[in-house]
Amino acid sequence: MKAPEEVLNYLLPLTLEDDPKEILQEAIRDKSGKIKQIEFPWLAKGNKKNKDWNNTVLGHITVYQDRLTLETNSQERTQRGKELLSKHLGEAITFQKTLIETPEQKMKSLQKRGPKIDEEPKNLLESSEVQEQLKIMAQKHWKNWFDEPIPALMDKTPREAAKTKDGKERLEALLLQYERHDAEYGDHPFKADTNYLRKKLCLDS
Repeated sequence: MKAPEEVLNYLLPLTLEDDPKEILQEAIRDKSGKIKQIEFPWLAKGNKKNKDWNNTVLGHITVYQDRLTLETNSQERTQRGKELLSKHLGEAITFQKTLIETPEQKMKSLQKRGPKIDEEPKNLLESSEVQEQLKIMAQKHWKNWFDEPIPALMDKTPREAAKTKDGKERLEALLLQYERHDAEYGDHPFKADTNYLRKKLCLDS
């Protein structure tokens, strides 16, 4: 398996980005600064259902030091993803297994590997494994958030909404709603970094 940053360079076309710099800035590194994990969405240009959307999120790719995982919501996309991974990585990748799992099944599998069943649910949520899984889920959520349609934005993605005056106003209202929610519930894994979201969408300019 190639180094994560090298794999990213090969797979950059799947991100619709010209430069890997922004993705590498969010990579998880060890104490020495070596990249341990890189995550990014698998995107395709355009959207069949919504012609005014720039792209569609087809899946999520995570590159580790010794393996790669592709998450999708359908077997068709999984097969298509495998073909593209083979195209871009060639002999550098071999497919070992395909796991079909619902969100409920995933949480159950985490529970099986976590504390004993008679322990308090609070202890389960505080376990390092569950906390790490929640952290990864939150990272994926906010990375995909920019390209997912949101009802509060009239079913436009945040990137699309940021292009118009009305869209920017709806975005500001949505971000203020996130801030009120987080102020009410305190720290939690999915807490919105609204300053970061505003900066990425150029709402402060």
